Amino acid sequence: MISNSEYNVLGINRTQDGSACLISGSKIVWAIQKERLTRKKHHWGKLGDVSSIYLPLIRNFNKPIDVVVECYSSDDEFLQKDNYHSELKENIQFRDSCNIIQIPHHLAHLYSAAPVSGFSDSAVMIIDFMGSPIQHSEKIWTPSDTIHYTDKDVEIASYYKWDNGRANCISKIFWDQNRNKGLGLGFFYQSLANCLFPGEGTEGKVMGLSSYGNHLELPMPPLIVEAGRVTIPDEWLTLFSASKPFNSNSSKDRNFEVCATIAAAGQRAFEEALLETTRWLYSVTNTENLCFAGGIAINCVANKRLQETGPFRNLFIPPAPNDAGTAIGCAIYGTKLVSNDLSKSTWGNDYLGPKLNIEIEQLPIDQLKKFNCEIIQDSVKTICDLLVQGAIIGLMQGEAEFGPRALGHRSILAIPTSIRVRDLINSNIKGREWFRPLAPIVIASDAHKYFDIKKPSPFMLYSCN
Repeated sequence: MISNSEYNVLGINRTQDGSACLISGSKIVWAIQKERLTRKKHHWGKLGDVSSIYLPLIRNFNKPIDVVVECYSSDDEFLQKDNYHSELKENIQFRDSCNIIQIPHHLAHLYSAAPVSGFSDSAVMIIDFMGSPIQHSEKIWTPSDTIHYTDKDVEIASYYKWDNGRANCISKIFWDQNRNKGLGLGFFYQSLANCLFPGEGTEGKVMGLSSYGNHLELPMPPLIVEAGRVTIPDEWLTLFSASKPFNSNSSKDRNFEVCATIAAAGQRAFEEALLETTRWLYSVTNTENLCFAGGIAINCVANKRLQETGPFRNLFIPPAPNDAGTAIGCAIYGTKLVSNDLSKSTWGNDYLGPKLNIEIEQLPIDQLKKFNCEIIQDSVKTICDLLVQGAIIGLMQGEAEFGPRALGHRSILAIPTSIRVRDLINSNIKGREWFRPLAPIVIASDAHKYFDIKKPSPFMLYSCN
């Protein structure tokens, strides 16, 4: 155990939304998603990330490292573990010995939430599409004698009780990856997204589309929830296989209305099952606090219902509950290994981006010119004047956000009182569907004037009217 308060721990997420985090002592020095450096959305972790991306582009990466903690998921990257470790040995300055460990995917999610929640005790709910294979999962759970597990099984939901820095696994749900018998909220929502939109990472589109539909127009059976295990009725599986992507270019297209109804019905069924899951977890943990992480926790519409009608009095969702956040979870787990003290672990803001070896003069100016853009200095008056004139501004200031939301440091700014602004940003800048919402930002003290919101929402993880 290291008594030096300046121990350094590097956490790395090797899967979707590849990311890295450096903690010195108990402070997060920096954390960054790979996509912010490569400009490829949801960029997966790959061999060469440390040597070719993180080290060259991050200025203060070269600290002596006491331990590297990494996590993988259910993809094949784990088969490259020896090569990953060789890369670390060749590029990282270790303080004493080459200390590299792996922790299960869901355990990394847990440590990204519970230690930084401010709760001394809490229930912890980790739900995503797929986590670690069963052979790489924690060994402290006791599976039911009535369920037969195989090497194909992967964790899809994990439930814990967190008590003063100790995690007790209550239950883990596994799935054999048989898509004809889908299991879990992660599979359900991904299948819902795939039947409406082509490609990966389209779950956010479903959430936006659902507000244009009426779930009552598509009577479907509820998802079956039993002690945290969510089973999908055959009617839903049939619908997923039969639906076709809609024409996103026209709000008058009948296909749009049909798909909006499917999205609304799916969103509603998802929310009801999530609420039922929390009721079960509340009954077995005897605590008023809930920590929630995993890809499912990105759904801000469902989070609103959890916050307002769920059984837990207090709800904490970390700024990056998706896979990117597991890098911070890995680093925090490492601090426990080297110091046995999590009392000072904090994740109070999301501005964790490191100083980069990239200057504004290196940006693609030629691309800016063709959009009639110019770079201006940091002038509040200039920005305000331009906003009033209808300009759209890309704001870059301070450390970048680590999580998936733009929170004022790497953000698009525009005046919110014009519908034209939404259409321009969606079509010309973001290149996405016309119905996708934009999130407005106001001074915290004025939030009640514009929004029906009773609790702070600093990380854009809760919707409100």
